[in-house]
Amino acid sequence: MLIPSRPVGLLRAHAAVGLNTANAPAAQEQALLGDPLKALRYQAVFPKCGVANVQREVFAVVAAGTAKQRAAWLERLRALMARVFPRG
Repeated sequence: MLIPSRPVGLLRAHAAVGLNTANAPAAQEQALLGDPLKALRYQAVFPKCGVANVQREVFAVVAAGTAKQRAAWLERLRALMARVFPRG
């Protein structure tokens, strides 16, 4: 059996949206951990599965989010989904 030297993407999806939540400010999380989710999911997994258009949105600090902030996060997500997956 011949094993390809590169992964062959088999997903039919043309795009993917990842939504991450965090309870630490972005600068603090970056300083402590770097960005492992970006490196793993968005630069390694999705592209190797054949998904070229991968968009990501991070909402933080969720635990301290006010109703106004949460509404704004949902609106950002709606706008992102409309851009990535336009209707019609």
